[in-house]
Amino acid sequence: MPSPDTLLILFVKHPRRGEVKTRLAAGIGEARALEVYRALLAHLRVVATPVAADKVVFYGNEVPKQDLWVETGWPRILQQGADLGARMAQAFAWGFARDYQRIALVGSDLPHLSQAILEEAFGQLQAHPAVLGPAADGGYYLIGLTRPVPAVFANMAWSTPQVAQETRRRLAAAGLSCGSLPVLSDLDTVEDLTGTFLEDFLPQHEPAPKKNVPAPVTKPKPSE
Repeated sequence: MPSPDTLLILFVKHPRRGEVKTRLAAGIGEARALEVYRALLAHLRVVATPVAADKVVFYGNEVPKQDLWVETGWPRILQQGADLGARMAQAFAWGFARDYQRIALVGSDLPHLSQAILEEAFGQLQAHPAVLGPAADGGYYLIGLTRPVPAVFANMAWSTPQVAQETRRRLAAAGLSCGSLPVLSDLDTVEDLTGTFLEDFLPQHEPAPKKNVPAPVTKPKPSE
């Protein structure tokens, strides 16, 4: 049963060709990149569903009429804000306005994310007012809070290697301790497919193109 004071926010995009995994698409094509993102969304649903928390899906582009989240019954909401920080702050504000006491927000491009990591995040929020899931590129894939902390989202240089470090510094400046989760890698490029359940999308796994082999020429038999 979900814990009544615990909320898991899923930050996703509606999967549309040419609008998701654009860096990955440069290496494997838009159609296959779209398949990868759909597989990542399905994985996120699998690992999030058993977690004892309410869930809400925040979309970055549009809220479609039908997708894999509809049948879950989880609220589906459009993100609001001028940049990533503003959108995350708005999502947390939505949760705190509904009296949730422990809120974690996670991204949707994480092939190594597990139910155990999500549950550990909420466990950390019982001991700390904040928790961070650091990404291998210096950002973070998950942030959890027990109270509003707008300063961790404002005027941040997103998509830079210092994001997680700067977030921890701002939390410390606010007098808040921060728990930590295992480091995970986002899936952004072709190289990131290696070692994941999505390795079949690597270029060398693509079927070899058929070659135009000329039909054998049958020589007439010499007259006997």
